[in-house]
Amino acid sequence: MSPIPNRTALGEPLLSPADLALALGMSRRWVYEQVYRHGLPAYKLGRSLAFELSAVRAWLAARRIGQWPESSDTQALSKKEVERWQAS
Repeated sequence: MSPIPNRTALGEPLLSPADLALALGMSRRWVYEQVYRHGLPAYKLGRSLAFELSAVRAWLAARRIGQWPESSDTQALSKKEVERWQAS
């Protein structure tokens, strides 16, 4: 099986389920549950899933509760953050 590409053809970063789980501080099982039960957008690549950062950000933003300060950082997952978490 070939590995998941790290970018789309347009240069959008892609994450594996393990990378996304790590970035969100959740389990891989939680990530799969969100895909199959709650509509977290993902690409099905053979037997693997891949996640576009912009789609994950939009999905998370749609699930916000309450008022957020205007100055809050809404860019939930940057590729550098994921790489930092992977390195630790």
